[in-house]
This record gives sequence, structure tokens and C-alpha cells, in this order.
Amino acid sequence: MGDSALNRAPVEIWERILLEVISRITTPIFETSCTPSNYLAFKRTCGDGDTIVYQHEYKESERSRRALRRVCRAWRAIADRWDNRERWIRVSALDKQISEERWRGAQRVEFVSPSGMGIWNGNGTKAHETGGLRAVLFDWRLLGLPGGSGMRLRRLEMLHITESGFGSVIQGLCGAASSLTCLRSLSLSVPTKSSSSLHAISEHFHRLTHLTLRMTFTQKLTDFPDFDSDDELDSQSEDDGGRAASHILRFPKLEVLFLFPVRHCFDLTNWVLPVLRHVHVRPVGGIWGRTILPFLERHASTIETLDMDDVSTSAIPLYTSGLAETSNVDTDTLDFWDTFAHLKLLRCKIGRNGFSTYPDQHHAFECLVSANPVVTADDFTAVLGPWVHDDRVKKLKSIVLFGPYMSRGAFTQKGPVRAILQQLRWNGTRLLNPAGREWIDMP
Repeated sequence: MGDSALNRAPVEIWERILLEVISRITTPIFETSCTPSNYLAFKRTCGDGDTIVYQHEYKESERSRRALRRVCRAWRAIADRWDNRERWIRVSALDKQISEERWRGAQRVEFVSPSGMGIWNGNGTKAHETGGLRAVLFDWRLLGLPGGSGMRLRRLEMLHITESGFGSVIQGLCGAASSLTCLRSLSLSVPTKSSSSLHAISEHFHRLTHLTLRMTFTQKLTDFPDFDSDDELDSQSEDDGGRAASHILRFPKLEVLFLFPVRHCFDLTNWVLPVLRHVHVRPVGGIWGRTILPFLERHASTIETLDMDDVSTSAIPLYTSGLAETSNVDTDTLDFWDTFAHLKLLRCKIGRNGFSTYPDQHHAFECLVSANPVVTADDFTAVLGPWVHDDRVKKLKSIVLFGPYMSRGAFTQKGPVRAILQQLRWNGTRLLNPAGREWIDMP
């Protein structure tokens, strides 16, 4: 297209079209709102310290930007603007200066631990790294001063802050809140003995829609600076009411919560999350029944996605209704599907005995995701059989499986497995892998 084509519409229209083309693929990454139907894709963009953050969508958008800039001089000028060039910055060390222009244009910033170095996770940490991070946050604070252009940052990943420097880093983050008005997604490692910091975060970043909290355990509370000594954070009264108020976490717009507890957990009773819809949690030991489950039950009326990331075979079962093969609670008094009446997507480990109860045709449930691999044909039939053979059970839109049995492709050949596949086609249920690709072709 020649430059003359630009005369057919105002430059503002062309600019809006080009920016839409450049950013449309990365919307699930930078805008944290998600639905049960795209939750798994959103989860693949979330680093939690153990998993790899997928950059496929971002790389695709960069290819689009570079292709568009070749069309004509005017398009190149738009695509090369400072706020379009570099939207995702990954920082593994703070010994190199990053310009103010790069910070202003970034929509996502990750402070990551380089392989083998451990500079953020407390192993061999050097004091200057924490000091460097505080300096970065102070620079961000200056970007929010009157007359400045502020920042476009929507997503901030700080999962590897050292425990010794945690307090001062959070103080710096809260101090920079005035320049981070676009921030909607925040990921933090938070020591369990420093839960008052969550109150400060909720006070300064009340517009968050996605929050990841990776808890770390520390023996001594004195390992952390006193938050109350900073005059920029809310002061805490010495009476019981003041201490209770400092532990209230209130996010009126938070939709997505990723929670990674340790053997000790925050007090979740004072968390106010009125629109919480998507929860990703790792159950750990005795805190499941004592802390996590009551929290989920309080938010059951709004939860649409429940992702139980069981990382070991000893993980505690999801619920007393039999989402695992054993339970220590009387299952006759509680029913999972009645409690979570608006649940649409569930991810959990599914034992050979399946569920003790199943949702009926009137339930909102749509998608089941198995967290353990399918190794044999018996695994396949145990997971899928109840959903296709009982007419009283809700017919799902999709079921997500993975594992060596699926990858070999032998599951399409014969016997009861073939009968299940035929019934899935008849019901219109899509059989997917975790990346969203179909294992079988639908008619």
C-alpha cells in the first residue's frame, strides 16, 4: 500500500487499526480478565517459579508488528513508536541500566531468576540485587510525578524477591503506585509472617484483576523490616482492632487468584474478594481442610474455575465429595456440585474410582481437566466412562487429557475406548490436550 492510501482516512483511524492488529494476540497476556473457556491458555502465560512462561503469543504479535512496519513509511512510524516497540521486559540481573523510555513502554515486566544463579530466591543472594530492585521501584515512582507520562505496565511478576529484602521492596512498590495506574496483574512471593503487606498492597493496587501469591516460610518475624515504620503505608494501631485491620485484603475487582501455600498459610478469613471467579491453588498438608477449603466455600457462589494443581501423589484430595479415592470426612453431609453451583471448569486429579457424585444436566459445569496423565486404556475409560454412559450426568463441552496413552494414538482403534469416542462425538464433547488441540476430529 502506498502513502496515498493514508489519505482515505484520518491517521488516527489507521493508528487504531494498526495497534489492534499488533496487540490483539497478546490481549489474554496483558489484560488479565479471562473466562473458563480460555483459562488454560491464560494459565500458560503465568510463571509461578516452577513452570515456564509461554511467549508464543507475544512472539506472534511481534511478527505482526514487524510485517506491518514494512508496508509504508507512516505505518513504520506507528509500529516503531516507543510505546509499541518493547512491551515485555524480562530482567534476570540488575547490573545493566534500563532506560526510562523502555520502562514507560513496557506492558509486562518480569524479574526472573537466571538458571543456576539463584539471585532472587535467597541462595547466594547479594545485597546489591535487592538494592537494585529498590532503586528500580524508586525510578518508577518518579515516572508518576506531575508532568510525567507515567507507565503502561499492566502485568508485574516479582516471584523471586529475597526474604531478607521483602519488606523494603514492597514499600518501594507501594510507593510507586501512583505511576502504576494501569497495573492489573501482580505476582509476588510473600513470606507467611508478613501478611500485613497484603493489606498495603490491596490499599495501593485496588484495581488488580489477577493476583498470584507464592508463599514462603520464615521462622522469625524479625527477618522483615517493620512495615508500620514507613509513613507511606497505613499506620497500624497497637490494639486488637488495628492488628485485625492490617490483615484485611480487599480487592473489589479481583477475578483471578493463584495461591501457592506452604505448610503455613495466611489467615484468609479477612479476605474480601466479591467478584472472584477463577482460583488456582496447590493443596498442602493440613491447611487444606483448615484454611483453603473454608475460603473456597465462602466464595463458592462466584467461582467458575477451580484448578487444583496437585504436584505430588500425596496431595490432599480436592473435596469431601470424592474427587479422589479416599476421604477422611463424611461425604453424605456435603455435595461438591451443590456447593459450587456455578462452577464451569474443574481441574484436579481423578482416581480410578472417579467422582462419588456427578453434576446433573441442569448444572453449569462445562469442562473437566484431568491433572494426572492417562497411561493405559483403563485410565481412559475410568475418567471418561461416567460422563458418556449415564444419561443423568451433565454432557460436557470439553474434556482435557494428556499422557503417553493419548500421545501414542492407539486410543482410536477398538474396544470400549472406541465406543466412548463415538459417544463423545454424538454428545458434541471435544477431547482436547492442555494446549487446546483436539485429540479426535469432530464430525
